[in-house]
This record gives sequence, C-alpha cells and structure tokens, in this order.
Amino acid sequence: MVVSGLAFWAGNVVHGQDCPLTLPDTLEACPGEGVSLDWEAWGLADSVWVGVVWSNVDDEGDSLGLDQGLVLEGAGWWGLEFHGSDGAVCLDSIFIDELPSPMASFNANDGGCANDGVAFANTTTGGVGVVYSWDFGDGGIGSTFTSPTHFYDAALPADDGTYEVTLTATNGDGSCPSTVTQTIQVLPIPVPNFLDAPPLCQTDADWPNYTLFLPPYPFATSWHLDWGNGSDTTFSAPSFTNQPGTVYDTFGIFDITLTTPLPQALM
Repeated sequence: MVVSGLAFWAGNVVHGQDCPLTLPDTLEACPGEGVSLDWEAWGLADSVWVGVVWSNVDDEGDSLGLDQGLVLEGAGWWGLEFHGSDGAVCLDSIFIDELPSPMASFNANDGGCANDGVAFANTTTGGVGVVYSWDFGDGGIGSTFTSPTHFYDAALPADDGTYEVTLTATNGDGSCPSTVTQTIQVLPIPVPNFLDAPPLCQTDADWPNYTLFLPPYPFATSWHLDWGNGSDTTFSAPSFTNQPGTVYDTFGIFDITLTTPLPQALM
C-alpha cells in the first residue's frame, strides 16, 4: 500500500510522507488471535529498511528491527513507521479485520441406555456458513450433521460408560475453528440371564419354598421376576446374599421370566 500525503501516527509524532512500500491494505484475524507480519513476503527483509515503529489508534506500540518478527494483536488500524539504514523514514498503515467466529457449544440427552441413542443439540453461536465436525469419543465414525443422534455399542461400555464428545465448529471458509468437549454417560443394556432353574421336589427340605440363585448384574438397579405361578417379584439387583424366591404349592411346569424395566432401571 502506498500512502501519499497521509498524516498518520507513530509514537506521539504525526508525520506525512509518501511510503514506496507494497504492503497489504487489510489482514484478517480470528478473535483473540494475533497477525504475524511477513517482512520477507513484502520485500522488506534484507532491504534498506532496518526497523519499524508501530502503534494502534490508542497510541500503544513499540519498536523493533526488521530482523525480528512482529505480531499485531487487536482489530482496527495500525500505523507503521519504517526506518532505513540511510536515515529515511516512511509511513504506512494496515487494517486488521476481525473475522466473525463461531463459538461451539452443545447439549446432550445422555444417561440412558445405548440402544436409545444420544441426541446432541447443537447450540453453537456466531460464525458465517458454519460447518461442524463431531467426535463421539468411541473410536467410531463421527458426523458432520448439525445436531446428530449417535448410538453407542451396547455391549462395549467404555470404563464406566463415559465418553468424551468433541464438537468443532468452523467458518465455511475453514477459518476460526472453535472446539468444545463434554463428558457424557451411556449405560450398556443389561442382559437378563440365569443358567439354571433347578426343579423343586416335594421331598426337598424347603418345600414349597423356591429360591432362584442369580448372578450379580452390573449397571442394573431393578429387576422383575414372573414366577409363572401367578405371582411376581420386583427387587433390586441381585447379589449372592439376597436372592429372590416364591412358593409353589401345586405341581406342574412353570416358566420363569426375568426382565428389567428399560430405561428406568438404569436411571
């Protein structure tokens, strides 16, 4: 950029002079990021220009040699006063344009069972033509949908069923990425199962009382047994010291059904 007859600032002194340099009029930056000035690309490295004084509209600045890098932080106009090895001084200016930036955020309806799926509500604000990238934290395929629903593997809970979910929101041109990560919980589906329901004989010492010995079930807190004799039992997750039972006071064959109420049993 060549500024002809432009009065500008450098420190506390106002100057007006032609500046035969080719600098960009405007540089773009994401909020909170600085802009690195490229002396070499602008033909200032290894030239007669050896130093620069810079300041913003608030008269805040400093100086350094052109063998050092300069990062301007903050939007608006910046004044540049270049000093040559021959004593020459020239003035120029650059405008730092702050780009609109997305601020990534989301909510998740987690805490249910894996087969329910987790619905993610994208609450990202700002940006232009924003695109999204989701990492659901389970090593599987992510998503580029705005507000996806993801189903986790019911048989393979990660540790205690928690996953680190990451959303990255980026302007449509790829600028100003914003990332947010949340921990969600997804519980595996309990599989009701018992290996054996031994027969009850009239000669047994416990007749007509019948006890079903069940293994512990992780993640489940409530279970229901239909004994097939017209009675049923709802109980907390069984342990080896607290087993459910019923009374069979008639002879016959009975189907015992073990179920868990989903998803309430896991909430």
